[in-house]
Amino acid sequence: MASTCSVGTGSRDEGNRFRKGIERIGMCQWGKYEGVAAKWRYDLKDIEVDDEVKAKLKMMRQAHELVNEVLNRFVVENDLLLLDDEMIERFLAQTADIELDEASRLISLAGRCGESWERLSKVYRYMVTVLQDNHSYNLWITSGLAMMSNKEANLDYRSQIADGVEKLIKESSEVYDDTWAACFWGEFYFKHPRRDDTDLKWLQQAKKWMEISLEQLKSSGECGPHEYARLGDVYRGLGKLPDAARFYREALSYNSKGCCEDSYPDNIKAKLALCGDV
Repeated sequence: MASTCSVGTGSRDEGNRFRKGIERIGMCQWGKYEGVAAKWRYDLKDIEVDDEVKAKLKMMRQAHELVNEVLNRFVVENDLLLLDDEMIERFLAQTADIELDEASRLISLAGRCGESWERLSKVYRYMVTVLQDNHSYNLWITSGLAMMSNKEANLDYRSQIADGVEKLIKESSEVYDDTWAACFWGEFYFKHPRRDDTDLKWLQQAKKWMEISLEQLKSSGECGPHEYARLGDVYRGLGKLPDAARFYREALSYNSKGCCEDSYPDNIKAKLALCGDV
């Protein structure tokens, strides 16, 4: 049996609230297709939250580390190629004495699905259907966006993933209201594997949705460097360099280390240089 770690996050509502907070801090970190649970390795001292929340996040990270200890043994004893609901429930049973909500524990299992969209989808489908954890759509979609933009993978397979992501964005929008929908559509069109530099319709759609997302997030006070940096990328792709430079400078004005690779200051400065602006 796993060691018990009490973090006060056994309820699904509380687990959702903290996962949502982490997403707002760094959406793309959650979306690393090689393991969405990697977000818990984020350097907490760089997160601008109060000490109480920082302490809670640290305790939750420790709980995830305990889950991963169990998971290391679980993947030796079980062939994840045969992953199904029964195996998922067996994993949940083996981690039941770690006081972390079920969906949060399954994030670690999803992280072991490697580059298999099918296996990862089985985990998240279980989360949104059996656990009725609709918030897990966000992590599922974000993971799919990362996988479909991995240019090292087969183009047809990436296109298949894109089809799945498109259906998920529509499905999640019908299930519950969330401000990530517009951002997801913007990322979908920007990262679509069939997009190329000669066909601007993808970028026009990305521009439309990212501008909607920006306005929604600004109105809720949750906007950050990622949205501005992505719009800079879109405008640069459209050949509108002055506008791109304007959004890149706006992203830099947040004076932060960025929440993801796209919004790291050094990367934004390099893109500004491509716009003829340093």
